Amino acid sequence: MKYPFGYKDVEPNLAEVGVLPYKSEGMRFIKFIYIKVSDVIHDFKNPAREFEIKEDSISNIETIIRSGNYRGHSFPPPVVSEEGVLEAGHHRLEGHIGEEKEYMWVALCAFDDKKAEFRYNVLENQIEDTFEKKVSTNGDLISSTLYGLGEGLIELGELEDYVKKFKKSPSDKRIILEKVKKDLGIKIDAHRTLPRDTITKEYATESNGKNVDIQANIANGDNIFNNARILNNLLTKLVNGTAVNAVLKVNDTVDLKNLNVERDRLKKEMSPEFLYSILKPFVDAYENGTVGSVTLNFPKQYESDSWKIGVKTSND
Repeated sequence: MKYPFGYKDVEPNLAEVGVLPYKSEGMRFIKFIYIKVSDVIHDFKNPAREFEIKEDSISNIETIIRSGNYRGHSFPPPVVSEEGVLEAGHHRLEGHIGEEKEYMWVALCAFDDKKAEFRYNVLENQIEDTFEKKVSTNGDLISSTLYGLGEGLIELGELEDYVKKFKKSPSDKRIILEKVKKDLGIKIDAHRTLPRDTITKEYATESNGKNVDIQANIANGDNIFNNARILNNLLTKLVNGTAVNAVLKVNDTVDLKNLNVERDRLKKEMSPEFLYSILKPFVDAYENGTVGSVTLNFPKQYESDSWKIGVKTSND
């Protein structure tokens, strides 16, 4: 097939080991090529970025190219469409232009439509690899999402599902979704940032000055047995007969529905009944002399250190 740009075929041995572009809906990898840099269609207004090209990133890429250490086949490649449009790899193209290189290693790909091109551009910028690349910030994803909505590349009705697919933490996804909705004028149930002192003051007001025995944060989906400080504090007080009053903030929730699910789970896991059901079998086995044993093995962590094999712990 004839393409509207100059290119050279890549070496067969490199084509066999070249890192493929990321898989994305509506995109099909055709082959690796060396594309003529001057024929690449670009405007450097990357829709997946909040701000324009970063000069420091370009300088680093230029240094790698200049030193002879640039290996295009070793990293997820810049991507061009069959029309010669650069879909990903803007910083690397600028680096090649800056070093006056005639050709650049790219992946030639076919796209179903503009929406597929946009999806790949957003996806590629979210994934961190070992090459000099600026991974998408929350601001980048907010900007690209607003761009996609404005250009009809994202449907408003699919906004929440679209954001859920981002390679970000649950709290980052929530921040992105809230900001996009806010900018669109959509009413949101905004998440509150709650420092410890704010929680303390608000609880004192809401509870008419009741004392707090435990105040802690716990991650979304985490359980009390992964939080030794909370568990130890709780068990110590319960054994002493204290009626424990705890204030728990759940981190990284997506929305109020998710938060309430976590609260219901913690209501169960923080109960004496639940703790008893977990701990009683161990206590019974220990008292009956049927409990197992624990043997520790410590790796060599300093040059002057050595492996410690078969270190016995006490069962007495």
